[in-house]
Amino acid sequence: IAGAGAGRGGDSGLASSSPASTSVLARRLAAAAFVRAYPYAHAGWEGVVFFYWLRFLLGGGDVHDPVLRALRLCITRTSPAEMAETQALLDAVRRSALATAAVAPSAAQRVLVGAGLRARHFAVDYAQSGLMMAVVGFKLVEWWYGAAEERLAPGGPAALPVP
Repeated sequence: IAGAGAGRGGDSGLASSSPASTSVLARRLAAAAFVRAYPYAHAGWEGVVFFYWLRFLLGGGDVHDPVLRALRLCITRTSPAEMAETQALLDAVRRSALATAAVAPSAAQRVLVGAGLRARHFAVDYAQSGLMMAVVGFKLVEWWYGAAEERLAPGGPAALPVP
């Protein structure tokens, strides 16, 4: 009788399975569990995010994202006076760094360090607007060459018939 020794020390078929097949089975079970649980987990996460957004928009929260809450960050508004104060502090730090570079022992070091600091300050100050201009420029080039290729392509759009 097939399987007559099962349960009494006989071979039930499960004991002879190799570690590789057990690993494959475990992966399949994990994948199936993930596929079943993912829609609920995703819906729950989206519900939490919606709650945070709604709470933030209604003025009850200091963050609009649960990740920001987990990082213990908050979003605050900055007044023009605070922005001016921050800019003045930044300018003072930059002036101090340039003054330190100006008293370097060699003339070459004074010139190179001063130029490097000025270049760094320029890059930091204009990085965002430079990035926006680069994106617009690349889109313009993409449009320009795309329009030219359409005109030069053989078998392009046929001319409209005369009415």
